[in-house]
Amino acid sequence: MASLTAEQNYDHLKEVTQFDESKLGAKGLLDSGITTIPRIFHQPPENLPGPQPKTRPQLTVPVIDLSQDRSKVVEEIRRCASTLGFFQIVNHSIPVTLIGSVLNDTKKFYEQSTEYKMQFYGRETENGATYATNLDLYQSKAASWRDTIEVWMSPKEPKWEAVPEMCWTALKDWDKAVVGLAEELMAILCEGLGNEIGGLLQAKCGEDWVVVEAVPGAVVINIGDMLQMMSNDAYRSVEHRVLANNAEVAPLSFAVFFEPSNREGLYGPFPELISAEKPVIYHKFMFEDFCRRFLSKELDGKSKLDYYRIDNTNKA
Repeated sequence: MASLTAEQNYDHLKEVTQFDESKLGAKGLLDSGITTIPRIFHQPPENLPGPQPKTRPQLTVPVIDLSQDRSKVVEEIRRCASTLGFFQIVNHSIPVTLIGSVLNDTKKFYEQSTEYKMQFYGRETENGATYATNLDLYQSKAASWRDTIEVWMSPKEPKWEAVPEMCWTALKDWDKAVVGLAEELMAILCEGLGNEIGGLLQAKCGEDWVVVEAVPGAVVINIGDMLQMMSNDAYRSVEHRVLANNAEVAPLSFAVFFEPSNREGLYGPFPELISAEKPVIYHKFMFEDFCRRFLSKELDGKSKLDYYRIDNTNKA
């Protein structure tokens, strides 16, 4: 009877609001000395996954050496992008020391006092930077146990006062380096399609989960939904997940999302990839609509492609 009363008295929106307004974040809660995870982070039964296929430890995400012959690099990336949708690259143009600097400087921020981090906590995006717990905190049935710093960079810089000062130098250098690498990868991916167009992590492989083993200095590449749609399914976006562990050291990752500079443009499969043998699979879509649907759901690693399929009847 007591547990039933507690269930009836639980007000999810109220507790989420109180947590968000506290500006503590998940790390701040942990540093405050809590011994139990708050109710807002508990997944409801309907959100819990059913029986999962076992991870096959002998399967790993491929590692591609960009210093190889160009034709070999193009073929290896084309094959990975067409099947798994995940791969790692080494001997790329980003200095390994820079990767370390970005991670270390971000870690320094998370290690600051709760009072210091509170200065940056917020969901407003007009300054080009946010620090908060969960993109969809007010929409999801349960929060994820993580805090995230987001900084929008090229082609427009953020208001740097909204970014922790210890991250400034590394982020500016990172932005230049990663944009150059992205342009190189896009050229390789386009070459793999055969037309001239300008312009503890696991990945799902069939019914198995493939381990993305950490390779020092490597960059993990995820094809993503937009490239799958623009390639008319020639390249593949894949479901992925991060498993919780009991390690004493908190995991830290640094993700980069590349978006088209024309945010008001209409996008869809490249015309060069459409034929009688390979009919168009996806509707054209506005990039802003795609972003709205992407941000309306938790970053759970699952695809949002079904909405745009031409044969789709479930407009969820």
